[in-house]
Amino acid sequence: MRVPVKPPADPSLKSQPVLNLNLRPFFLAGLWFILFTSPFMRGLFFAPELLTYHIITAAAFAFCVYDQVLRQEVHYPRTPLDLSILALVAACALSLITAVHMRSAIGELLKAATYFMVYWMALRAVRGEKDLDRLLNVLYAAGISVAAVGLLAAARVFNFPGAYEYGVIMSTLQYKNALAVYLASVMVGPGGDASLSVRF
Repeated sequence: MRVPVKPPADPSLKSQPVLNLNLRPFFLAGLWFILFTSPFMRGLFFAPELLTYHIITAAAFAFCVYDQVLRQEVHYPRTPLDLSILALVAACALSLITAVHMRSAIGELLKAATYFMVYWMALRAVRGEKDLDRLLNVLYAAGISVAAVGLLAAARVFNFPGAYEYGVIMSTLQYKNALAVYLASVMVGPGGDASLSVRF
């Protein structure tokens, strides 16, 4: 008895993007802009700057999600870190039920949602080693720039508001402790990039 041979699959029948659009450069530009410029906006500690970056992040995230839909790439949060950040957003959302100060509670929810959006865009941005290097270079450039502003302000080369006061360098973050933690995370944090696994 002769067994019928299945004809090879037609490459033209493979899954194709819904539209011939490439939105990746748009959300990448948004992500890099957020990572580089946010330390210069007083660390986003204050409402006017923070609200502006909520809007920018949401717009970049919309491009990211739409790009994922167009490419028909189905990726859902599944790792412990993914679920932890989602749990933070869910906890902030649940806190609205019994919130005493509703405005503050909504503000914290927006912050948590922004953390998740930046995290998800970073995951989508890194598809290989070169992408990871680009992302880390943006972080390095931001850290070096923040440090340079503090040093130049201390040397009286130029005056950046709050960067150097009472003999203390606070740079663009305007808080010495925040500056120390930020620069330490920029120098030490990306050092573990070799152990990162590329998911997208």
